[in-house]
Amino acid sequence: DPARHIVENFENMDGATNELRLVLSTPPPNWQPPLGTAPNNPIAILHASLEHVRDNGDERYLFLRTILEVLHSRGFLNDSASSAAPLSGEEEQLLFHCVTGLRHVILFRWDSFHSSLRTCVRDFLLNVGLGLSFIDSGVGPSGVVCLPRTVAMACLSGAASLWKRGWVAGN
Repeated sequence: DPARHIVENFENMDGATNELRLVLSTPPPNWQPPLGTAPNNPIAILHASLEHVRDNGDERYLFLRTILEVLHSRGFLNDSASSAAPLSGEEEQLLFHCVTGLRHVILFRWDSFHSSLRTCVRDFLLNVGLGLSFIDSGVGPSGVVCLPRTVAMACLSGAASLWKRGWVAGN
């Protein structure tokens, strides 16, 4: 069960973000840069690699593991949200792409995931989107650090998409 593996190895997940960064900086197999794009263009490689991970089902759960790792390392998954530290711009972009990538993988490979994992991911995304984003990015009420709106909205959109798919699929 993938969910059990992730939970049991949560403390050992320190490498997910670095592993994903390495994957995203390496051109996917048989990749050809778009016409007019330099072969080593890092943005083109990043987008091609994101598509490759998404389209191949993210078998190592890099998207989910990176979301958990970044949120945990910044203090968003601790007992007290007041201990959270703001995300860097790079972390915000990475989380946004991880959330949308995770949503894509689950929606397009719906039947390959156990319903309890789909429900857990949906509820997690909802909680992150609602519980950790007050009004805007930066510091919120009582000095609590909030997630950037882009990340919060991606989480809410992902949760809504998974809910809708569950209704359509009948579970």
